[in-house]
Amino acid sequence: MIRTSDIHLEKISGSDQGYYLTGSGILWFSIIILISLLCGWNSGYAQEQPLAQPFLQLDSGGHTAVINDIAFSPDGRYLVSASDDKTIRVWDWKQGKTVRFLRGSVSEGNEGTIYAMALSPNGKWLAVAGWMDKSNAVVPCCGDIRLYDFQSGELKALLHGHRSVVQALTFSPDSQKLISGSSDKTAIIWQVTTQKPLQTLSGHSKAIHALAFSADNQRVVTGSFDHSLRLWQVVDGQLIATLQGHTDKVNAVAVSPKSDLIASGSDDQTIRLWDAQSGKFLRRMTKQGTGIEVSSLSFSPDGLRLLSASHSAPMACYVWDVASGKKQHTYKHDNIVLATGFSPNGAHIVTAGGVDNKIYLWDSKNGKLVQTLGGQGAAIWSVGFATDGQSIAWGKTSTHISRTNRGELEQQLHLSQRNSSLGTPKPVTKKQTWQRAKDVVGDWSLQSHKSGDYGYQAILEIKHKGKVSARIERNASNGYGHTAYTFTPNGKNIISGGRNGTLSLYSNKGQKRGEFIGHNSEVWAVAVSPDGEYLVSGSDDKTVRLWRVNNQELLLTLFTGEKKDWVAWTPEGYYTASPKGDHLLGWQINRSKDKSADYAAAEQLRKHFYRPDIIDQTLRLGSAKQAVAQADDIDVKLVDLLGKGLPPKFVLSQPQNGTIVTHKMQNITLLFSAGAKATSLEAYVNGVQVIGRGKMALPARANKHEKTITLPLKAGENNIKVIAHNSIGQTIREFKLILNDPATRKKGRLFLVAVGVSDYDDNELDLHFAAKDAIAVEKILQQQGNKQYKKVISVILADGHKNPTRNNIEDAVSLFRDATIDDTVVLFISGHGINDGQHYYFLPRDAEKQGDHWRPSSVVKWRILQDALADAKGQRILLVDTCHAGNAFNPRLVNDAAAKDIIVISSTDSQSLAFEKAELGHGVFTYALLEGLKGKADALDGNKQITFKELDTWLSIHVPKLSDGAQTPVLNLPPSFKDFPFVHL
Repeated sequence: MIRTSDIHLEKISGSDQGYYLTGSGILWFSIIILISLLCGWNSGYAQEQPLAQPFLQLDSGGHTAVINDIAFSPDGRYLVSASDDKTIRVWDWKQGKTVRFLRGSVSEGNEGTIYAMALSPNGKWLAVAGWMDKSNAVVPCCGDIRLYDFQSGELKALLHGHRSVVQALTFSPDSQKLISGSSDKTAIIWQVTTQKPLQTLSGHSKAIHALAFSADNQRVVTGSFDHSLRLWQVVDGQLIATLQGHTDKVNAVAVSPKSDLIASGSDDQTIRLWDAQSGKFLRRMTKQGTGIEVSSLSFSPDGLRLLSASHSAPMACYVWDVASGKKQHTYKHDNIVLATGFSPNGAHIVTAGGVDNKIYLWDSKNGKLVQTLGGQGAAIWSVGFATDGQSIAWGKTSTHISRTNRGELEQQLHLSQRNSSLGTPKPVTKKQTWQRAKDVVGDWSLQSHKSGDYGYQAILEIKHKGKVSARIERNASNGYGHTAYTFTPNGKNIISGGRNGTLSLYSNKGQKRGEFIGHNSEVWAVAVSPDGEYLVSGSDDKTVRLWRVNNQELLLTLFTGEKKDWVAWTPEGYYTASPKGDHLLGWQINRSKDKSADYAAAEQLRKHFYRPDIIDQTLRLGSAKQAVAQADDIDVKLVDLLGKGLPPKFVLSQPQNGTIVTHKMQNITLLFSAGAKATSLEAYVNGVQVIGRGKMALPARANKHEKTITLPLKAGENNIKVIAHNSIGQTIREFKLILNDPATRKKGRLFLVAVGVSDYDDNELDLHFAAKDAIAVEKILQQQGNKQYKKVISVILADGHKNPTRNNIEDAVSLFRDATIDDTVVLFISGHGINDGQHYYFLPRDAEKQGDHWRPSSVVKWRILQDALADAKGQRILLVDTCHAGNAFNPRLVNDAAAKDIIVISSTDSQSLAFEKAELGHGVFTYALLEGLKGKADALDGNKQITFKELDTWLSIHVPKLSDGAQTPVLNLPPSFKDFPFVHL
């Protein structure tokens, strides 16, 4: 994971800047957050030039590639981190979450990769550098430095001067100057206020990777891959001394804030101390350990301790007593650490890295872990294809058996076929067999060897009958080494992964045939489908990707988290996801090289880009491009949509999140950005819709707009969600208020529409128990519901009751309009559902065929049922049992409802059917539901009431049990859901 060429190198020097900042407290940063939220997005959208194609980014909640620098804010409450994943995150480390981003122009390939970051000691400026343009040239290229106003997040200037990538940055203690070190072998001292270069320091013979100012701002020290350090005067750039002694690359340098002491760290495993006035060598403080190369150094604020890190085994960080050179603490990691620092008060230590690229905060006195900052997901170490080619599998645990088998397969995904949709990630079973990477096919074999300057597996030998017939050699420009490789099944082609996302196709003669472009970090695993048509790959960027081998087209990218969240998307941005999984994905909108970028999450644009049907067609056709070209109802291109503006931008103004309030009807003030206005708004309290979506007028006030709404609260904690809409998309804000009121819950009514179609006009569609299921559900809810609700108001559409025709069903759901915020609304529907492109339909009794399709006027559009529930006030529940035939499941059943905080229980998932059993007298799902409502779901606590979570637990156990594992129900509970009694016994 280390870049080691002079052109494209991963930063090896640590974050030894910013750790000694002192500051102005919490209020200062709270104001920053508010300003950045309201002003961080550009308010004008008239484009001087066409908008560039938005850049699709994964947002797992943490970094997805190596973290190169980290710094504390002046008050010590916040951390700022920068990564190869092209993001800058600001963390509230006590809460353990990202509170904002700073963004600049990025694109596919190298542009935007961050190798260096520094926060000025006064907290005003943030400097960022790395590979800052699209050029792949050796020289000149990509050496700009981005200078941000840290408070607002606005990009203030681009500093031009370097002719190659910048590897290191640091500010002077007085925040007046900035120094940058580059692969062009020079360092530049900049005047921050004018953004002009003061001195260019030349003399090193290789890239500069380490920098530090003296405590009095008068001198700077530079460290280079040429094994030396140099001490310079700031005022005139004159060389004071060359510091010789290290026998390998110098990766890190730090200057004590309390004395004239320089510490340097090298790949020679030693830490050396030097005089910061003269450059005189003082002593070798320590040898970090045999083979343990030094990657980062940071002094404590009092200058008494030194923190070091390593990018070689055993991958630990150490705290040393500077005076004695004795080790005080060891902080173990499972992979390289390139960024370290002390908090301003010296109480905490921060280290960043490891396999999952997380940030760790430690107590500096006792060495105990205090906090871990990171996101969902993990590196993908293994991949495979099912032997029938219909599923892919992957694993996140590394056992490194070989380069063709780095670990066990743990999760699987069924791919869309002609008569089935994309599945959901599930555990791999022991009975299944999988095709993995193959390094031997017939008389052909592959073997990699270490080579080059850096010890990577840089040479891949292709052997025929045991003799080397060709070699593929890699260097810094094409992946450094061969991290994973395989033959295609016929042995005619080879696919090899490398570092920095490299993934290439070669002939068995070693000739390059193409590139698979998409990953942005090390590729650890590859496998080819049994028919040789498709490739699956896994990477350190936490994604699994599916490709077409012959033209290297990327079809699908998959990310899975630890919380059952997942998302899969095409390169064009169309996606499918678990309920709420679309918060993991979004688009950065580049404005220009010298402007801050904007961002829109997928959940904000879901009405345009949530397209499970396009995902299915991509896999069936073997081409995302063809699937998009053939798709219906594509209303707008992404670049055109975001060229018009952004979804609404707003924050909670008052009361603040977490406030204890005393009013049952609480006023909430929202502050909207003038540049991203809202046209309608809806609100939910504990998953209950209390304000339905409607047009909204915003009073204008200069550059801001305020809107006050009134929300009904319940005693105790209230989870609140507000959704604002405009023509571009939607924005969601969630917060909590605590009502200090002992009042009990007001008793509401239950509104129920139960639909069951058994007897179809088309006899081939007939079901045995759908109508009986609907009748039984209505009966049990009438019986048990009268004990829980003030009144049960129901409509049955089934045999022997109201005829379940299209018109009658659509009329029946209008009943939900009468519900209030205290009521509960239930739609139970059983019968046949069908997919048609992105649309889903329910077949009423009078459904009619028109050729191979259903007559549109004879079927019930699912959107009508969905909207009836979505527009209803109160707690909304959908119980759906419509998957009685192949390809009848549609993820929109669950996901669209989830987006509206509707509680959903579907009788089955995408990989199974809903069964009826004569011996039960009902469908399996309904039988289990009825048994649970009769009292069996209350078995856990026996309190004579059944909560919704109790009902869910009962169904999740007994539906698979009754169906011998053939049927699995799907439940979605909104994030703001609070469990409630559904019925009393």
